[in-house]
Amino acid sequence: MFFISLFEVICVGDLGTILKSNDMGITWSSRTTGTLDSLRSVYFPDSLTGYATGVHGVIFKTTNGGETWFAVTGITTGQLTSVFFTNNNTGYVTGGDPVSGGIISKTTDGGINWRYVNPPNITMLNATFFTDATTGYIAGYGGTIMKTTNGGTGISGPGADAGKMIVYPVPARDLLNVVLPENISLKNAVFSIYDIHGRLKLGQDVISHSTKLSLSSLSSGIYIIRFSNGAETLSSKIIRP
Repeated sequence: MFFISLFEVICVGDLGTILKSNDMGITWSSRTTGTLDSLRSVYFPDSLTGYATGVHGVIFKTTNGGETWFAVTGITTGQLTSVFFTNNNTGYVTGGDPVSGGIISKTTDGGINWRYVNPPNITMLNATFFTDATTGYIAGYGGTIMKTTNGGTGISGPGADAGKMIVYPVPARDLLNVVLPENISLKNAVFSIYDIHGRLKLGQDVISHSTKLSLSSLSSGIYIIRFSNGAETLSSKIIRP
């Protein structure tokens, strides 16, 4: 939902739905998008120009206050859960999926062209907000929070400077994604999963900074996953429902 003005409101939703109200939400009328893909976010940098994003990488734009919408070409087929524009032409879309991770794309020409600006090995992202043209914040799965102070040219997050192991989703039933800091050594590194009594339940060598672990052999409960390479140790709580 986005308030274009005190009276004008835009809502987006499932099956390509876009609704507009001109009376503070008392009455609503639908707008045509021509898609059945669900929409997840909408943002207007001014009273006429707006953008809506959704699943399968769809991006729609309006230049007449939400009366009509047309598709613009993005660079992903993943889910786009958030959109934010700092002016009519410069904007960001974020999203991804829990398996392949997160994405951040930026446009400087009103959605005609997009480029990736995300750091490697990030989790799925859900929210984007800029306080001005250069300072922005993005949040996602596993407690991920990233910040840029140069308009997305360098977005810092759970990479080399974070010193943090990211695990998601939590709870995780079958597959657990684990993302390690890029600067941590994988030599002689292992993952170990312990139950709440300290008993080792699962062990696996680490060969990548981004790993998927199968939890299918574990019973429901709370566990601790630990990364160790002999010199450094990282740990996090996980839950198998």
